[in-house]
Amino acid sequence: MVANNKFYEVFGDKPPKIAMIHLAGGEVGEDPVDQAIEEIEIYEQEGIDAIIVENYHGSSLDVERTLEKIKDCGTKLVVGINILPNEYTVAFDMAEKYGADFIQQDHVAGKYHQGELNAKLYEECREEYPDIVVLGGVWPKYYTPIQGSDLELDLKKGMERADAIVVTGEGTGIETSIEKILQFREIIGDFPLIVGAGVTPDNAHEQLENTDGVIVGSSLKPFNQTDLMANRQYVMAFVDAAKEPINTTYVRNVIEKDIEKIQRISCKEDGYFSHYNIDALKITAEEVKTACEMLVEKGFLESKPIANVPELSWYRKI
Repeated sequence: MVANNKFYEVFGDKPPKIAMIHLAGGEVGEDPVDQAIEEIEIYEQEGIDAIIVENYHGSSLDVERTLEKIKDCGTKLVVGINILPNEYTVAFDMAEKYGADFIQQDHVAGKYHQGELNAKLYEECREEYPDIVVLGGVWPKYYTPIQGSDLELDLKKGMERADAIVVTGEGTGIETSIEKILQFREIIGDFPLIVGAGVTPDNAHEQLENTDGVIVGSSLKPFNQTDLMANRQYVMAFVDAAKEPINTTYVRNVIEKDIEKIQRISCKEDGYFSHYNIDALKITAEEVKTACEMLVEKGFLESKPIANVPELSWYRKI
């Protein structure tokens, strides 16, 4: 975990489920803001944690009108902005004006055939708006790195420029491969990692076990069509699927942040923590047990006694 990282200050320790607001009007002539507000109400009611208002179908003016409406009506969701293509200056300005908590950028590092970040201007924006969290992509969908690009170098530069790294697959609605996710994780360590494309109820479990949050959009819509209204049943199915994983980075973060506050309890048998994959966590069974006890207190796990062991066995909370 990166000490005092702003990502955790905004989203907390539990990996956020972030829904994309695509700003489509649905029927011809329908105001995209009306659909956006209706979707936000569904997301609030069904357990989504945050939203990103994006000009995917609409305009930057539609984004601003939506933010104005959100500011007037209020929302319990964490609010973010993405202005395509990578228009971070506009996004920063809007976030400051309407009280949004974060922005998403297509990319914050790397050189692409489609262009690269103006580092000087970007750093000036970061200095001007230090409290706005940045979720930044590296080697993202729709951008092709130039020949000779080095993913590790680009990711390390991205970690300097953003508060979380976003990893995506080949395009909107296309699953981000677990191989790419694990490749990013291996390089950036415990730095916050967000899956930004192709998240579904079917893969949410595996992806959330290896990341610190997900951005979900088209799988919440009928037929995966981004211009359609979010479907409440799809949202409920996704939130239910996303409850199960215990994020390994989160367990490490709990240990690093709170381990001094509690007394460590020896674990006599490592066996009943095997389902947490201790080797992958690179922490001891004792630390896992301590973290699990804390997770029970926080409501992320439930504990049940098992017949042959005097201690408690820990289970995912469904």
